[in-house]
Amino acid sequence: MMDSTTLLTNFMRLAVQKSGAERALALDSELAIVASYQIDQVGLLDNHFVGIEAARQALESSEVVITNNVSKDAAAALTTNTTFRDLRFIVVIPVGELGAIYLDQSMRLGAIPRAAVLNLSGLAAVIASQHDTAISEDQIEALYEALG
Repeated sequence: MMDSTTLLTNFMRLAVQKSGAERALALDSELAIVASYQIDQVGLLDNHFVGIEAARQALESSEVVITNNVSKDAAAALTTNTTFRDLRFIVVIPVGELGAIYLDQSMRLGAIPRAAVLNLSGLAAVIASQHDTAISEDQIEALYEALG
């Protein structure tokens, strides 16, 4: 039987593949990082890294969070002192009570496609409703394709 860590890791891999995100994290319901893609310890300690807080917000609201790594207050967005090179587009998708998937990429590459976010969010809802962590990587991908 597969555990939630493996399920979240497999979901994260699919999310990276389908979204084209540069970096990703799989976090459990306690916000512990269970898997990462292209984010090292230095990246996690960067003062612009807001992944854990965005994941907390997604888990608390049970809704996808779309944000960036700088603007916390829309009113202050124009006065934020950050170079475009450092600006990142962030999406966090809650996976029921199991955890969340964090995706980000440089704003220079544009936003993560809306269709991918919607399909990944739908997939997360399906997986959460099944209450079964024994879903294989192939089954996760098949569920995703059925949503598209």
